[in-house]
Amino acid sequence: MEEAVPRKIFICEDETIVALDIQRFLKRNSYDVTGVFSRAEDLLAALETERPDLVLLDIHLAGAMDGLEAAGILYEKFSIPVILLTAYADSATIERAKKTQPYAYVLKPFNERELRTAMELALYRATMEALIKVSEQRYRSLFSFGLSPQCIINPDGLVLEANPAFLAMLGVQSFSGQVLDLFDSAEERKPVQESLQSGIELLNRELHPVVLDGSRKTVLVCLAPFFIEAGKQIFLFQAMDITEKQELSDKLVQTQKLDALGKLSSSVAHEFNNILTAILGFSRMLETEISDQPEAMAELEGIIRSTERASGLTRQLLMFARNDPLHAEYLQASEVCVEIEKLLSRLVGQMTRIVSSHEETDLCIYADKVRLQQAVMNLCINARDAMAAGGEIRIQSGVVHLDQVRKNRLRDIPAGAWVFISVRDQGEGIPDSLMTKIFEPFYTTKTAGKGTGLGLSTVLGIVQSASGYIGIESTPGSGSCFTVYLPPYPPRPPQDKIEA
Repeated sequence: MEEAVPRKIFICEDETIVALDIQRFLKRNSYDVTGVFSRAEDLLAALETERPDLVLLDIHLAGAMDGLEAAGILYEKFSIPVILLTAYADSATIERAKKTQPYAYVLKPFNERELRTAMELALYRATMEALIKVSEQRYRSLFSFGLSPQCIINPDGLVLEANPAFLAMLGVQSFSGQVLDLFDSAEERKPVQESLQSGIELLNRELHPVVLDGSRKTVLVCLAPFFIEAGKQIFLFQAMDITEKQELSDKLVQTQKLDALGKLSSSVAHEFNNILTAILGFSRMLETEISDQPEAMAELEGIIRSTERASGLTRQLLMFARNDPLHAEYLQASEVCVEIEKLLSRLVGQMTRIVSSHEETDLCIYADKVRLQQAVMNLCINARDAMAAGGEIRIQSGVVHLDQVRKNRLRDIPAGAWVFISVRDQGEGIPDSLMTKIFEPFYTTKTAGKGTGLGLSTVLGIVQSASGYIGIESTPGSGSCFTVYLPPYPPRPPQDKIEA
């Protein structure tokens, strides 16, 4: 069994004989007297090199500082327990002594038994208080530095204290409002309200608080009641942020759907294409036989046009399924656009005007020319449809240098140089609620029979096959701008062409 280490004691007493008497008493009782002082200033200076377990302190001392002032410093700055030894017991002195929170107040001449009892109780109390302080600091650290967003709220839902992780989740520096105000619907607030009213814990409820920038987080909320002094009930509110995890899960589900849809689309498109080829072939043969019958020819031309439109839809399905062969080559972005501008003018109709401007650059892009032109045409057709009363479609190409990552609806666009092709319209714009849906296959805002919902999903597939990105800018009432960002390449000889 280990021997107990003697407790270190400082004595501060201006009467030498009394100080020696106290020192002999302490040594007889196995205490370690590590310092004897007549001035409070000397005692405080000694604390720089030695920290006692207890200080026996007279009130009236030799220096300018009295014992009560020194006791206050020992308590507030050093958390060292003090026993006041004094011959004074007047009301004014006792009131001053209370403010320094001494562990005992012993009158001189002291009784050795009483002094020892006071010292043992003081040392025990100091030990227990130190343990409690360590425990409080430990649990305070778990709250303050915990990675999980947490706050303490009262039964009315008022936030009393929030940890840094909670503030970071909300994107604020401080928060002292109602936790229920984070939820903008009665359905979201209901489980939290019921838990606060009933005092029953709430476990792992998925909710969607609105944060500072107006976006929604997906969190798992836990609410646990506990009691503090005098039976007062408060609650610990925890919110595990699973926004990123939920987004990844949604993307995985979407990828699985697209994979299944792509396989189905590919199978249907190939079979349908065979049928269309036969219809178109027979129609061309019939065309030579009835060339002298204008009415029949007009009807036959309607059949041929409808078949060609269906064939175009089949090509989009094959591109969507990514089973159509890729013919990549080094291209100038301006040439890709200029070659189809005359065709675009006919496609968009008389009420819509095509305006183009292209920056001259030696940088190339590496992409399938036919596919990229199809992507530009799809964007222009969507732009035309967005302007019911007609207007202007502006097509631009060139090089842009991004100094930093550009935030984007689909994927953030890395910093650096990019060759771009943009299509801007003067339509009604796209509501924020639809921004994440417009690239989904078969999703369309057009009326039945007016669109297939494959236009933008096809554009996305074409751009991604060229290692590019699509940026979207849209303001309701002011039109939309779709910008295709493609990685630049140095000029290459025209024969540098591969088939993938």
